[in-house]
Amino acid sequence: MYGEPASKDHFFKGKLFEGNVVTSMESDDELVRQTLKGNHRAYEFLVARHQDSVARYIWRMIPSTEDREEICQDVFVKVYLNLNKF
Repeated sequence: MYGEPASKDHFFKGKLFEGNVVTSMESDDELVRQTLKGNHRAYEFLVARHQDSVARYIWRMIPSTEDREEICQDVFVKVYLNLNKF
């Protein structure tokens, strides 16, 4: 819908958040559009905006702290890799 997100390798090489400055006042839709256009800094704001609610949701279901952290990371990686489907 919006184009292709950066590759999984791009995400894991720590380059996800380099790029243009984005304000946290922008809507999620706008941040997704900017991320898909190559402004990967926008994804940092999406993660920051939603990480607490995702973590709380996972916290209620998963007893192991290590597993919770891994699942939270997996959620945001999968979202990033599938942004073009939103």
